[in-house]
Amino acid sequence: MGIWDKSVGILKDKTDSLDDVSKYQKALLKTFSFTSIGGGSGASTILLYIAQYLSIVEKKQVMVLDLNFLQPDLLYNMNVDVTADNSILNYIKGSKTLESCFIEDEQIKNLHLLTASPKDSMMLLMSVKPDDNTIGKILNQLEMFDYVLLNLPYM
Repeated sequence: MGIWDKSVGILKDKTDSLDDVSKYQKALLKTFSFTSIGGGSGASTILLYIAQYLSIVEKKQVMVLDLNFLQPDLLYNMNVDVTADNSILNYIKGSKTLESCFIEDEQIKNLHLLTASPKDSMMLLMSVKPDDNTIGKILNQLEMFDYVLLNLPYM
């Protein structure tokens, strides 16, 4: 079983095409996660450099999904305005659509961010625990992007 087979999970044999896999499996093929064993190691910085490279040089549509809700640092290094109104927590709570939480970088037109707002209450942030099902639902709705880069909290 090769890396392709492991990437898409349920392919039956080498003759299966990409059309036979689910939207979720297709999303996994273009999704990369960044995390570390401790804060301050540079995982978020590397993610941002790769996102900018893919957006500017490769001209790809890139979504940065910052799931590090207690320390959503990426918004400070991008040209975005994240408010409580366009926070991804609104989608997780069910009060907004995911698309209404997309935030486009003001200088890099094909670079987008989904994150929590620094204005979100700490109690709300601590109560949100996105599970595999929540992340899977989000990934299913990001198929229009060429790449999805996930910033995960350190372990």
